[in-house]
Amino acid sequence: IGTLPLRSSGDSRRVADAMSTPQKVCGDWAHLDEAAQEPRYKAIADLINRYSRGLYVLDVGCGMGTLAGHLPKRFSYFGVDPSSEAVNIAQGRGIAADVYHPDDWTTVNQWDCTVMSETLYYSRDPIGLLERFTRQLTADGILIVTIWQQAKTPTWRRRLAHMLDRRRPTGNMHCSEMVVQWLSSHGHILQSYLLPRPNGGAPWRVWAWIGREL
Repeated sequence: IGTLPLRSSGDSRRVADAMSTPQKVCGDWAHLDEAAQEPRYKAIADLINRYSRGLYVLDVGCGMGTLAGHLPKRFSYFGVDPSSEAVNIAQGRGIAADVYHPDDWTTVNQWDCTVMSETLYYSRDPIGLLERFTRQLTADGILIVTIWQQAKTPTWRRRLAHMLDRRRPTGNMHCSEMVVQWLSSHGHILQSYLLPRPNGGAPWRVWAWIGREL
């Protein structure tokens, strides 16, 4: 990945307390380097190549920064993730990343592409997160979201269980419903499709979105 500088120093926001405090994370990131995840990263990289008119990519919930390895070197990549362990691995690979929970992190930069892949259902306010980060897109900036899809619609009991789960407060299918409504009413969905998993598991729903027509 290229070494284009960040547009301001604001996105190097390393707060000492955030780095020294143990991060309460579930370790869901640990499987993100598995071969079964490759189609997702390739699909995201293809969408960035196709639609992004700029070079600055923000990966919200980046895990170990695996997406960076699928992007052409002309792109400048930066990731944030709540897991200090995952971010340490990313940094050890030479990938620009920092430790923050997306709900708590703000950026002063404008981004040409923001990626939220398997991230939004870990937020207590998925739509608020979408709104906050899409405001930081450039005029031609794009948003890419993926959410894995269960085989059936979850019950209200299941949704309530997610609401009470501090780690993962929003069920993925409920999150999908909210996301598609917001994307449809606040801009233009460039692509929306189901991406099958190579092992036959639950597919991913992939969206590419822009705030105005290309």
